[in-house]
Amino acid sequence: MYILAKELSRLGGTTIEDVIKSIMFQILSNETGQLYSREGQKDNRKCKDYFLTKLVIKSVQMNQKTANAIEADIIKPMREWLVRAKCRQLSAVLNQTQEDTNLLRINRNLNMYNL
Repeated sequence: MYILAKELSRLGGTTIEDVIKSIMFQILSNETGQLYSREGQKDNRKCKDYFLTKLVIKSVQMNQKTANAIEADIIKPMREWLVRAKCRQLSAVLNQTQEDTNLLRINRNLNMYNL
């Protein structure tokens, strides 16, 4: 775990929140993140006792700018990232749908003018 935590600690960020956000985006997709919650609420998997939590805490504490962070400082932004994973996933799907709709309109217009 030490080597992986060291690599993740290098992802950057100037605040604890930035570092956690970088780490979480690196190790979890929004789709996977929405399956977890810190305490296992709402039929989600409990993240509290997993390797993932320990890895994020270790990584944040190994980062030069956030080395003084205590576990309580790390848990809150991590919990917030997990809570927002579903919204980010839905937003990504909606954006992709909008892009697809725009491409269909462009294609239809090109066909209409025989271009």
